[in-house]
Amino acid sequence: MVEASGKTHSLRFADAGARTITPYQTGFKTGVKIALGDFQYDGTKSDLKIDLFLCLEGQREELVCELIAQEADTRVLECLWPPAMTAESFDSTVVPFMQGMLLPKDWAKKVRLYDTMSYGRGLYMPWWGQQKDKSAMLVLIETPEDAGCRFDHPAGGPTKIQMRWVHSLGRLQYPRRVRLCFFETGSYVTMAKRYRQHVRETGHFVSLREKIARSPLVEKLIGSPVVHTGILSHIQPESSYYHKDDPAKNHQWVSFDERARQLRLLSEQGIERAYVHLDGWGVRGYDNLHPDILPPCPEAGGWEGMKRFAETCEQLGFVFAIHDQYRDYYLDAASYDPRHTILDRQGGRPQGSTWFGGKQSILCSRLALGHVQKNYTSLLDHGVKVRGAYLDVFAVVPPDECYNPEHPATRADCLKYRGMCLDFIRSMGGVVSSEEPADWAIPHIDLVHHGPYALDPNPGRGPAIGIPIPLFSLVYHDALLLPWSLGKGNWGIPENDLGYLHGLANAGLPYLSLNPGDKELEQVRTMCALHRRVGLWEMTSHEFLDSSFRQWRTSFADGTTVTIDLDKDTSEIKPALATSATSRATPYTTRSSRDAEIWQKDVRGRLLRLLKIDNLVQERTAIPLEPTELSGSEAGGYRIKEIEINSTPGRRMRIAVTVPTSPNGLRPAVVCIGGHGSDLYSPNDANTVSKGPAKAKADRIYKGFGTVLAAKGYVTISTTVSQHEVREANRLLMGERLWDLMRCVDYVESLPDVDKSGIGCAGLSLGGEMAMWLGAMDERIAATVSAGFLTTMDHMEQNHCLCWKFDGLRELVDYADIYSLIAPRPLQCQNGLLEPPSQFYVPLARQAMEEVRSIYEDMARPENVTLDVHDEGHVIDLPALIYFLDKHLRRR
Repeated sequence: MVEASGKTHSLRFADAGARTITPYQTGFKTGVKIALGDFQYDGTKSDLKIDLFLCLEGQREELVCELIAQEADTRVLECLWPPAMTAESFDSTVVPFMQGMLLPKDWAKKVRLYDTMSYGRGLYMPWWGQQKDKSAMLVLIETPEDAGCRFDHPAGGPTKIQMRWVHSLGRLQYPRRVRLCFFETGSYVTMAKRYRQHVRETGHFVSLREKIARSPLVEKLIGSPVVHTGILSHIQPESSYYHKDDPAKNHQWVSFDERARQLRLLSEQGIERAYVHLDGWGVRGYDNLHPDILPPCPEAGGWEGMKRFAETCEQLGFVFAIHDQYRDYYLDAASYDPRHTILDRQGGRPQGSTWFGGKQSILCSRLALGHVQKNYTSLLDHGVKVRGAYLDVFAVVPPDECYNPEHPATRADCLKYRGMCLDFIRSMGGVVSSEEPADWAIPHIDLVHHGPYALDPNPGRGPAIGIPIPLFSLVYHDALLLPWSLGKGNWGIPENDLGYLHGLANAGLPYLSLNPGDKELEQVRTMCALHRRVGLWEMTSHEFLDSSFRQWRTSFADGTTVTIDLDKDTSEIKPALATSATSRATPYTTRSSRDAEIWQKDVRGRLLRLLKIDNLVQERTAIPLEPTELSGSEAGGYRIKEIEINSTPGRRMRIAVTVPTSPNGLRPAVVCIGGHGSDLYSPNDANTVSKGPAKAKADRIYKGFGTVLAAKGYVTISTTVSQHEVREANRLLMGERLWDLMRCVDYVESLPDVDKSGIGCAGLSLGGEMAMWLGAMDERIAATVSAGFLTTMDHMEQNHCLCWKFDGLRELVDYADIYSLIAPRPLQCQNGLLEPPSQFYVPLARQAMEEVRSIYEDMARPENVTLDVHDEGHVIDLPALIYFLDKHLRRR
């Protein structure tokens, strides 16, 4: 379709009067160039020239098709090329129609896409594909901003889907390129993975790990439910939603304080973290007066009410984000001026009145950022602790063009300006969200409102269109947080399906209502636990387990599989989630300093009983040490002694002690703790004790921190806690390990030259775990360094030695709670960036540390807790350890 002299004309490539075909080679692709010219319309020769390039590229010999138009008086408005596949060449079509659709060629019902331009619901991602027997082909649009498809599927088929290029401000403007990828053996999973490779290679893929690194608050959303609520719902008479027969429904509100009260009730039900999305907080409520929505709803509490609501979210550990809108431009908004709306090619101004706010147009994307900055900054300046924003429709409505000469914008410009709005929220420390997961927005957003399946006649309710498949999740599961509603036939959920099952299969976040029942809470906890496990992992595969397409299995990169049966409403997760993963009885929640101390005393007592050492703690002073020196030597200004002491009345234990040889007053002391496979001297290097090559290599992870401390004048002590056998009847492994470390403290306390107020502990891996336990359970420890361990118990259930686990532990606490027993005494945790996700992964450490920080803040000592994230792997960060212990243990 072209335009010339104010008229439109249809031209065919086959009708070109001039055609030249020449070889074309670049050194990395080989093919032909087809030059077309001398087109005619209505007996008039056109000045339009078209160059087509068809080249095989790369080792896979993918076919890259490029179209370049040389436009003068004749301008291209639309071009359909390359052509669609013939019906006999495929069996089914794969389209990223919302989350994804598999459409057999002979599907009985007529199918339409909601829209056919890239980045709308019809094409969340700019590609589609087709399958024939075991082979497959992917059509990957490499210049998608002004592109889409022409789609047709009559009842009974066949399907026809064809490449469609559209103009940019009235011209084709720039080269258009599409890549056809062929697979001898392939499926929709193969197509999704090829597209994933493409977005990774082009830098478009930004993982959640990267997003957490640039905005740590995002980490709090891993495994968190989404609470979607609102304040004021006001419907203008012009709106299609207006209730003429029941006017009371047109203005309904709930105060900020009431919503805060409901959130506190959720917290009391065991919801420890949540993402709270608040609608209708503006002066006239939801979808009204945009972009001029301030001040906050006066009748619901105004500025002070919204501040109290935000403060409640902070206290509960919830992330509070607002709904906002910068495309719909309401005619009664304070800043409305028709000169700021978009204009179409004919100079027309779009108008509508569907939404609650009534009459509206569309704000040009060039002007949106200033309004975002104005409103979001004003909220922060007024003391509202808003932690993110949802910018409505940006990531679901295909980009707009604007022909207004004051602010022209191409579709590509529109996406750039939308991205700038989203990025501004991040620059202010906020979590960034939009409506649905349009591919262009992936680098900019952290989560979306939803991204489910296409339904007939619309996503509000109905049967699935075609066969639902998780195409988007196969590409972007580990790049975006995607929430799911739980009920049967909810928005975007096929009418006979449970949203909960689709949420599990996609390993997404759950929505949580303000008044959940036991079943909903159970489902939410299961989805949260699954997301904590695999939320940062790629979905590697999806498969149908029977011919009905109702039994699914999804697989994730950590080895987790989720199997669902949509007819039986059943699911299975392998490896199974820990049954008590999110039901700990005594998690720490924010409270007064005095109440925090009461909580600590209670939890310590319970843990001592579970560890089966409560009687030993009570009788400790009655158990003599009776030390016997077994050996001794000197090195580097200190004496090394191997000693045997009483652990219990019936068991002896070995310790290794270093004591400075020169008198210098009272000395600090450190209990140095090794991990699995360690011995008495693992924390020391060869300057303290000679080691064989194999042992020296194994102990490198400790960086010889015990030797460094000894050389600096510390008294050090170590024992072996790497055993896996219980040594006495009616004891526990973890209890015996901890008790032996407590006896180490008893011993150094008995030395006359040790400063009893300056005893610390430090360890790596299992040693980091035991340092946590010792610091938590023995209040004589003045400073703790726990390296290579900070994580969650959910994570430790997977592919780790389970020696940490004992009856009753998981039902009572998680690791963050045990670390919280150290407060307000100084605590340093160390985790390395090179730790793989299966080990002591930094994002999980940050997640756990957020919980630990809470009690330090409540005790007014936030400076005493730190997470040292270093550039190495599972090793001690020696400079950080030395600095920390010197700061907190040496007398000044």
